[in-house]
Amino acid sequence: MKSGTTVRESTVPAVFELDKRLSEGTTASEQQRKALEGGGHELFEQGAFEAAARTFTDALPLISLSDRPTRSTVLLNRGLAFLSNRQAEQAMWDAEAALALGGSREKAMYIRGMAKKLQGNHVEAASDLSACLALLSNDAERRHVEKILKEVKEQPTEENSTFMWRLFLALIHLALLSFILHAGFDHWLSSLVVLLPASYFWIFGLDHFQALLSPTPER
Repeated sequence: MKSGTTVRESTVPAVFELDKRLSEGTTASEQQRKALEGGGHELFEQGAFEAAARTFTDALPLISLSDRPTRSTVLLNRGLAFLSNRQAEQAMWDAEAALALGGSREKAMYIRGMAKKLQGNHVEAASDLSACLALLSNDAERRHVEKILKEVKEQPTEENSTFMWRLFLALIHLALLSFILHAGFDHWLSSLVVLLPASYFWIFGLDHFQALLSPTPER
């Protein structure tokens, strides 16, 4: 290890950490793959997640397509490296590829759920983390996922945010209408300047306004 390198300390249960078991290899390519995997583990522990992901990527072509367990293990390890580097989409791809190969379902659902959490997709993140939780029997592992799941479920969803936004605008409507009725119609024009934009946003939503401002892509 290089001088000054800090080893990453983790409180995450082992089931959600790298699988450091290296399958036996006798040929030159198998030995090379084994060395790459070991290097990826070391880089990950040092916090060099991008380099670790590249090293696991280099190891994958050296694994036989028929060796599904080893391929799924390396994919999940790379998925954890991508996740730790905040590369959510790549982490999800590796989790799904590992699932297709019959890899650890609990780890794959954990990685995919955490990646969706990173993207702000709290509804689907909660679904994946709940599926992961259902597969766990170890108390420490369950507590870890339950804590994250609680955080995810407490996040406001897009539907709730839209409802609150429209409720806020509806209250503005009521306040302005009340002002017009009590102040008389001398002030109706100035009130209309505020009321019309509020009405637009209440009916069409903020997304519609943003779409109008966005340039139309060239065909």
